[in-house]
Amino acid sequence: MAPEVICIGELLVDFVATEPNVALTHVTTFTAAPGGAPANVAVAIRRLGRTCVFVGKVGDDVFGIKLRETLHQAHVDTSHLAIVKQQTDKEAQDDAIERSSRQTTIVFGSVWEDGHKELCFYRGADRCLEPNDISAALLRGAKCLHYGSITLLEEPAASAQRKAMKMARDMRLMMTFDPNYRPTLSPKNEETAHRVIMEGFRYCHLAKVSQEEWRVATGHEDLQAGIQAVMKEGVELLVVSRGENGALATNGEFIVTSPALIRDIKVVETTGAGDGFMAAMITRLLPEFEKHGGSLKGIDESTVQAALDYANAVGGLTCTKAGAIPALPTASEVEHFLSTTSNAIQKKEIRSSLPSAQELAQMLDHTFLKPYCRVRDHDADIERLCQEARQFGFAMVAVNPAQVERCVKLLAGTGIRVGAAVGFPLGQTTSAVKAFETRDAIQRGATEIDMVLNIRELQQGNMDVVKSEVETLVQICHDSNVICKVILETCYLTDGQKVKACEVCRDAGVDFVKSSTGLGTAGATVEDILLMRRTVGDSVGVKASGGIRDLECALAMIDAGANRIGTSCGVSIMQELLRQQANP
Repeated sequence: MAPEVICIGELLVDFVATEPNVALTHVTTFTAAPGGAPANVAVAIRRLGRTCVFVGKVGDDVFGIKLRETLHQAHVDTSHLAIVKQQTDKEAQDDAIERSSRQTTIVFGSVWEDGHKELCFYRGADRCLEPNDISAALLRGAKCLHYGSITLLEEPAASAQRKAMKMARDMRLMMTFDPNYRPTLSPKNEETAHRVIMEGFRYCHLAKVSQEEWRVATGHEDLQAGIQAVMKEGVELLVVSRGENGALATNGEFIVTSPALIRDIKVVETTGAGDGFMAAMITRLLPEFEKHGGSLKGIDESTVQAALDYANAVGGLTCTKAGAIPALPTASEVEHFLSTTSNAIQKKEIRSSLPSAQELAQMLDHTFLKPYCRVRDHDADIERLCQEARQFGFAMVAVNPAQVERCVKLLAGTGIRVGAAVGFPLGQTTSAVKAFETRDAIQRGATEIDMVLNIRELQQGNMDVVKSEVETLVQICHDSNVICKVILETCYLTDGQKVKACEVCRDAGVDFVKSSTGLGTAGATVEDILLMRRTVGDSVGVKASGGIRDLECALAMIDAGANRIGTSCGVSIMQELLRQQANP
């Protein structure tokens, strides 16, 4: 039976520095390990339960023999892994391929704990792959072709890989692409690397790009601009690996994210993490590709989310051992890791006790944003709000700008902050008006600003407008040491739009992303808070607001990742907590 997946490209020896965080010029000892991105993917795919054949060339030397044995021991089909024979001096006179090119490729590398790598290549036999090495018999019966970009840099290997890519496309195989940019592969420059990477995008269904190679690969620094450039080439699903920030996947319509598992593991080395990640995506999405008639376009968000979470687990586990191929986990190891990690997370999330009154109160923003009075005397309404805040020790009171000065006076000396709602509740005032509102509220004593995002501009994809507005408000707030929160009004947004909004806010330096005004068609949901927390990470606060009226709901939002709760029911929530503490 033909192998399911074909991996084509480089197989080499990695000489990895034994000392982390040391420049190559200062490294004294190295450990040799088999490597090469497509070969790593081949082994990972096999260990995750799929059959695989590797297509490439190694030298007729001790390294080449060892590499071939390594793949064979990993149960990867090596019938198309050729050995480049050394030539006599007379034969070499008429051969354009230099003698050094017939030796196995090696690379010296130093790795930093943050994933940064310094690499020095001595390229050899891998670039000797020829078009004649690619035949219809190789692809017949296969389901997927996986390739990288390094092989496309030099002939004759570039022509050989292009032939395989064209044949695989014509035979309707699933095609997956993981480009790499290696500055030390002189004399190739960024422009050449970008050109061949874009060529690779035009053939594939699934592509993965690492964050550190994003600019060269896509031609853009900006995430959204890069995504649009890649999707324009015909890619059906794009995955972006972001190191300690996890990963995201998009089909151009929705975006899903998955957090890194760095906190759950002890990182030894990150060399093979990306390749293990890519192999996991292939093994999980290949059945979906077949189910959807040879396309990834019809796959839903939940399926992509599950694949992304699984791939993150594989990548994380690969970081726990040295080397690339030796560190790649088996399917059973991944399943065990996921089950134990899941259990640990669940146990962590089960509360052994309720929060203290002080802990919960410091997470509650006591809110009065109605446009009318609850009592005949408006001052009494605001006085009661502030008196309740003093009584329970709430984090802040949230009011409309017209009530800021009154609250500041009533709460003087208490340490309770006063927040003003800006662009409230529709977010449809201009950026200039929002900027004026913000400055005015700060001048009147506001120490927190909750600004409603321009939802229409977000929905229309005008991210430059959204980004500019958020950055302006953040600058105004932070110049006065004021906390800046941005309200997304999630009830009107798709998950992809929520992710985009959170990323803009995170990158602009906001202090909190906030779910809702409380006046939309729906308020906060656990699912939205999970998504927001997963997207912004730990560096940005998440505020759940809208429809939070009891203790159970408030605690559910906190468990999902919220560290502020906006509610007009703060008093009843605190009273419920005190009752439960009194009668456990």
